[in-house]
Amino acid sequence: MIVWVTGAGSGIGKAIASHFAAGGATVVASGRHADILDTFATEARDKGWNVLAVPCDVTDADSVRAAHARMVDASGPVDVLVNNAGTTVFTPFVKSALADFDRLVATNLRGPFVCTQAVLPSMLERRSGTVVMVNSMAATHVFPDSSVYSATKAGLKAMTDCLRFEVRKTGCASFQACIPASHQHRELILGGRPIGSARNTPTR
Repeated sequence: MIVWVTGAGSGIGKAIASHFAAGGATVVASGRHADILDTFATEARDKGWNVLAVPCDVTDADSVRAAHARMVDASGPVDVLVNNAGTTVFTPFVKSALADFDRLVATNLRGPFVCTQAVLPSMLERRSGTVVMVNSMAATHVFPDSSVYSATKAGLKAMTDCLRFEVRKTGCASFQACIPASHQHRELILGGRPIGSARNTPTR
């Protein structure tokens, strides 16, 4: 089984990639930082796991296409895609910058769209494959200073729901895992830091 995990260099992505690799899957670990991915792949080999490090920026469609071509050439078609890469910034709506809006949409919504479009044709042809969207409770719950982030996650939920409906009779599957608020976000909500302070934090 070939499993592609985006944002696999740390945190939830690395944990997901490690879980699949420990279970015997061939894991393609992608992310923006090649050095971090290479370290993970080396650690994995020391444990007897099969992990291929493939640098990829999900906000860049050309980078996604090149990464996908590389992993297919190296390991074969992807059986499971885990769209995990994500980011956020904690800022009140009125102070939200357009650049942050564009970056969050590019990472949290457009990124999964581009990655899924890369793998789905082969999955449909083989009538086998799974796409997992690592989403957030922010898709359906209100959190302070998260209007832009929540909008991207609500969009991801809607896209996943529609995709699941479209592929329901093809042998392929699409679903999402909604992760509770990150530690950083809980601190903001519970008063660990002043709500309203801008944060650029990799999260779900």
